[in-house]
Amino acid sequence: MQAMNWQARNAHGFERDRKVAQGLGAFSIALGVAEMLAPRLLGRVTGVGPRTTLLPLMGAREIASGLGILSKGQKSGWLWSRVGGDAMDLALLAMAFRLFPWRRSRLAWTIAAVSGVALLDLWSSRRMSRAPSHERTIGESR
Repeated sequence: MQAMNWQARNAHGFERDRKVAQGLGAFSIALGVAEMLAPRLLGRVTGVGPRTTLLPLMGAREIASGLGILSKGQKSGWLWSRVGGDAMDLALLAMAFRLFPWRRSRLAWTIAAVSGVALLDLWSSRRMSRAPSHERTIGESR
């Protein structure tokens, strides 16, 4: 009886984890499109500055991660790519924080937002990595 309850709880947990991963994939694509189509506006809003050539490249990375996460039969590797991207983003934001003291308020808010998403990415990556191999697919549930 207890084994069945454990399986039912785990099945529910895997479904939740899959949905979180799907949301992160969709978020990644949306953010990537914004970074590619409106880099100057996004640069001003985040405090990075309006003259950035990196945002479209970062957008391409986000879109690739998002498409990978949402692809059929995808494993946790694409989620881990988001974690790596978050680390790069935070490093660049920290550098901007030092270089542009007059933008620190906006940059601080951006760093806080990216840190929050990074924690969710890390949590989701770990959860999906620990799932049994037949439960790691993102695109479809049983």
